[in-house]
Amino acid sequence: MIKNLDHYKNSNKFKDGVSISIHTKNSEKDIKDLLENLKNEEYDEILICDEIFAALDVLSIQMLKMILINLQKDNNDLSIIICEHQARELLAIVDRAMILSKGKIIAKGTPNELMNNELARSDYFGDQFKLN
Repeated sequence: MIKNLDHYKNSNKFKDGVSISIHTKNSEKDIKDLLENLKNEEYDEILICDEIFAALDVLSIQMLKMILINLQKDNNDLSIIICEHQARELLAIVDRAMILSKGKIIAKGTPNELMNNELARSDYFGDQFKLN
């Protein structure tokens, strides 16, 4: 279990002393777009992870999913935001998700709500996508 994430993050202050941690391969503009979409949300601590399942084998993805689940359980004040294209893996472990297109939120909700959202299905998942 990772207890101290300091060596993984760039820590910045965000709105009223909220701590935000960023681990990303994306551009500074992508981070600004994400923060712009989050500015009205309430968080104590935020860990942002970008494409964390990329180039990992199946066992490593399963281990990382368990680390994220345990990290969330052990840190009630921590919100974990994961930017990821592996939708099936991601939706298996999240409480809520949002889909961004061109810097704008096009859908948000629980995994089941997203699966039933027509815009999410047409613009992101496609007709053949299933969670299991």
